[in-house]
Amino acid sequence: MKNPVYAAKKSLKQRERETVELFKSLFIRVKGRCKMGGNTTPGAISIEVKLSEDMKVALKENNKLKLSVIRYTRNAIQKYQKDNIKKELSYEEVQNILTSEVKKRRDSIQVFREGGRKDLAIKEEKELEILLEYLPKQLSRDELKELIKVKLLEIGAKGKKDFGRAMKIIIPILRSQADGNVVKEIVQEELAN
Repeated sequence: MKNPVYAAKKSLKQRERETVELFKSLFIRVKGRCKMGGNTTPGAISIEVKLSEDMKVALKENNKLKLSVIRYTRNAIQKYQKDNIKKELSYEEVQNILTSEVKKRRDSIQVFREGGRKDLAIKEEKELEILLEYLPKQLSRDELKELIKVKLLEIGAKGKKDFGRAMKIIIPILRSQADGNVVKEIVQEELAN
């Protein structure tokens, strides 16, 4: 026959473990969300958590390129937080930071290719691939054309005079899903037709 005191202690330890596991899972869920205007929405912190986890993996794998890109990105996020005196960033703000980092890499690739520095262009391309992992899937040129055509019809843009108005509406929608220069080219082509 089992000792009731021993069984009670065992069940107490088991309940403690279950409680600890519950708190861990809640902490991870809460840590993966950010507060925006009092509401808890999926967001920026989950990206920061993914960056931290990927940084640990890169350290273990001794992947210096990925490690440097992640560190640089985390520093850019922290700098933005300090500059704007915010404890938590919204999902859109983190996406904008990542998009600006991607844009910097694309501009650098173009400059290095024009300057004949293929080695540096290749390094920047690898960094760009790493950063694109943290952004939503990039749309193809054909997908962009279709979306832009629909938006231009919705807002009634007819000619080149409506370019500014069209870009103000289209860029925020496609900001993290496409390169702004490609969007600009497609909008110009569509408005010219």
